[in-house]
Amino acid sequence: MAFLMANQARAASGKLVYDPFVGTDSIVVSAAHFGAITMGANIDIRVVLDGRGPDCNVWSNFQTGECAT
Repeated sequence: MAFLMANQARAASGKLVYDPFVGTDSIVVSAAHFGAITMGANIDIRVVLDGRGPDCNVWSNFQTGECAT
């Protein structure tokens, strides 16, 4: 679903995608796939850390993409 959203938003190289409720960052990872510059924020650190284990967080998701929802 996030991949489709990034595609509909026409995420592309040179464009900025900001997700104010980043969670596990599936939208920003998808937008980065299209070459967009991505940024995200979340007020609740528990959402950013995901809860699926120490290896499943925003930073590891950008490297592997395995935690994206």
